[in-house]
Amino acid sequence: MSPFEPSSPPARRTSSNPPDADWIRTLEGTFDASPDAVAIASIDRRMLHVNDAFVRLMGYTREECLRKDGPPDWARSSPALMEAVLKHGALESELEAERKDGTPIFLRLSAWVVRDEANQPQAMIASFSDITARRLAERELKLKNAAVEMSGVAIAILDPDGHLQYANAQFADLTGYAREVLDGRSSDDLFGDNGARMLGSVKQEGRWVGENGLHCKDGAVLPIHLTASAVKDESGQLVAIMASMIDITQRKRAEEELRFQNAVLQTQQETAIDGILVVGEQGQMRAFNRRFVQMWGIPDEVVKSRADELALQSVLSKLAQPTEFIDKVRWLYEHRQESSQDEVELADGRVFERYSAPMFDDAGVRYFGRVWYFRDVTEARRATEQLLLKDAAISASLNAIAIADASRHVRYVNDAYLELFGLARDKVIGQTVDVLFPGESDDVIAALGTEGQYIGEREIVGPDRVAKNVLLTASLVKDPAGVPVASVAIFLDITARRRAEAALAKRTLELERSNRELEQFAYVASHDLQEPLRMVSSYTQLLAQRYRDKLDADAMDFIDFATDGAARMQRLIGDLLAFSRVGTRGRPPVAVDMNEALMTAISNLAIAVEETRATITHDPLPVVHADETQVVQVLQNLVGNAIKFRGGRDPVIHVAATRLPEGVWEFSVKDNGEGIDPAFHSKLFQIFQRLHGKKVAGTGIGLALCKRIVERHGGTIRLESEPGKGSSFLFTLPA
Repeated sequence: MSPFEPSSPPARRTSSNPPDADWIRTLEGTFDASPDAVAIASIDRRMLHVNDAFVRLMGYTREECLRKDGPPDWARSSPALMEAVLKHGALESELEAERKDGTPIFLRLSAWVVRDEANQPQAMIASFSDITARRLAERELKLKNAAVEMSGVAIAILDPDGHLQYANAQFADLTGYAREVLDGRSSDDLFGDNGARMLGSVKQEGRWVGENGLHCKDGAVLPIHLTASAVKDESGQLVAIMASMIDITQRKRAEEELRFQNAVLQTQQETAIDGILVVGEQGQMRAFNRRFVQMWGIPDEVVKSRADELALQSVLSKLAQPTEFIDKVRWLYEHRQESSQDEVELADGRVFERYSAPMFDDAGVRYFGRVWYFRDVTEARRATEQLLLKDAAISASLNAIAIADASRHVRYVNDAYLELFGLARDKVIGQTVDVLFPGESDDVIAALGTEGQYIGEREIVGPDRVAKNVLLTASLVKDPAGVPVASVAIFLDITARRRAEAALAKRTLELERSNRELEQFAYVASHDLQEPLRMVSSYTQLLAQRYRDKLDADAMDFIDFATDGAARMQRLIGDLLAFSRVGTRGRPPVAVDMNEALMTAISNLAIAVEETRATITHDPLPVVHADETQVVQVLQNLVGNAIKFRGGRDPVIHVAATRLPEGVWEFSVKDNGEGIDPAFHSKLFQIFQRLHGKKVAGTGIGLALCKRIVERHGGTIRLESEPGKGSSFLFTLPA
């Protein structure tokens, strides 16, 4: 049905009398200024005029409204409407129409017939008012009312004095009253003593939320969760109070059941032999029993505070491996679904078995936290470990082991025994001890009976037909009452040891010979090789003194070259001699104060220090266990190198020491010199390696000598340096 059609359209009425044009123009001028939308139609239903308000309201142009081929879409069913106006002379109605853009619109229509002096109808005038906002508001209100009625929540509306004005079906069902009986009841009737408090809170703060009791028809007081809110008008005056209620009877029963279950759980926890800890989803302590506190020795003040961090620190302080404990806890909280069972070791030697499981709701979705159980298994673990160790040691031992009972029958042999003697297990088990000690069983039994032990060496031929040396140890085992219950025989294959002893003796003889040859080389280097050099040096110097006036400059240069070469050769031989004697002439290690050793080294370099204006500082240095002379030599060589390779600067040298976790001291000699390219670091400690050639005096043995001395003491030496940034030589010595 068109929005312009009445429910019962009247009979059609027509007129062929055209309206007077002047009269129509008068009407047009009258309504053009009207704020309401106005349309004028002829008696034969042609649109004669629409004002600007009508055009704006409906969205059509004036031309579209007045076109001769018929009215626009919204007015195509208007003939029935016009018939109704002609029949009754006037019409007021509400209708739904459609704008040009298709959007719906609700209109209030006032239409009437305009007649001339002869009472003949001349035209029809219709005035339209937009009531869309009102109709939509009414529709929304109906929806809200339906929502309130269909809501699963009990809702009541009270006036500012607390008297009931409205209640939905759910509220009536909760109370058991009919809705008409509830009208006008006070908040005290409904909520008892809390009614006045609820009213006061709403009036003062605009809201009240809490648990309350709803007084029902049968006299029962129903536990509810009540939310009451103030409803105010535009001026801020309280006009009503809206209260929504939820029946919490089941929740209250569940809470009571939960309290009961908690009481049972608390009793179980407090009587359990395990330490129990319950933590929340964020790791916070929620519950623990006395056994947990006792096992971990948590202080009373921490227990009373229930502070998570303090409790954790107390636990960590008792652990042998706190980092592993923390890592495991973190892993479990990252993998909430996982359970865990392992052991933790405490610093005092105790061992706790640790079990952890997550806590979820029945659906397995809601995560509540984690429960931890700790059981002290120290004694059981120690006993088990001892048994396992003994069994593993016997089974896996490389030594051949056999056990006989008190009746001297073999009850056990391990794999090593069978392999050593080339026997099958069933050929030994159950036999008498004669099978273990063929030809010697009487001697062994006699020794066990008198001394409780037998030790002897024997030679056997194994399954590989190779002779082997075996050390036999047999012992008697007694119970706590001193009664013999078993005997244990251990056969130790000492063939390799005997061969090693022979090889060691041979090697010792070779080393002694090598040392004698090294001593002989040192003697030759210090006497036979240096004597000709001293002669060359003496005669070249004598030649220079006697014939200086008779020789030309070239000859004198040659003499200087020879003298310098002889001197360098003497220094080289001296350094080689010192290098070779590091191991053979070294002194036994003693306590050496490295502060004094450094002072001795600096004193030996006094002339070089003064000439180069060197600044040498040091931190407090420790006492080490070393050869004092050789340690001074290392410091002297390293400080001397720092002075020598200063790169044109005044040397600034600093000596420091750091205690390393390995139980050694690391010393550093740092300078501000020219630095060394990392490409050459590996070559510096090799003998005769010189980066500066003959431009700087030296034989290239100094750093190699330092390396050999440090390694003799079981240490290491290394270099940290970059060109232009100085160098740091670092070496270690035993504390």
